[in-house]
Amino acid sequence: MSGPRTPLPPGDADEVRTREQYATWMRHALDVVAALPADAVPHWWRAAPHEDGLTWSRPAAAEPPPVDAVARAAANGWLVAAGPAEPAATSGRLAGLSVAVKDIVDVAGLPTRNGTAGGRWREPVRSATAWQLLAGAGARCVGKSATHEMAWGV
Repeated sequence: MSGPRTPLPPGDADEVRTREQYATWMRHALDVVAALPADAVPHWWRAAPHEDGLTWSRPAAAEPPPVDAVARAAANGWLVAAGPAEPAATSGRLAGLSVAVKDIVDVAGLPTRNGTAGGRWREPVRSATAWQLLAGAGARCVGKSATHEMAWGV
């Protein structure tokens, strides 16, 4: 298989620049966090080196968020579907980290509504690869978070 066409079409060149900019921002964010004093770093960012040579965040405790926090998020429209009551993982790079998954990402057992009032709803039986990877690393889904309709942001 050959490499990309040269010169790249304008849209492809823009995408390459955008991806490079995101990578630069992420490296900068990691550098900023690494420079913070230990007591300024959130408990879930406590770094621990791993066998792959990378440093990943590791939660200090594997406690799920308080039930009232999840209920408040749902009441304020931030959470559109509550996740199953499941114990927090005790191992993995993200063990104990509770997250709300955007309502455009399939999580088995939770409805995916794409931020719509009824169009294209589904009840996935299989989670999206993105969520499978996070869950496999120990993250816990507390529910689905609200999103702009079809994630268009308009």
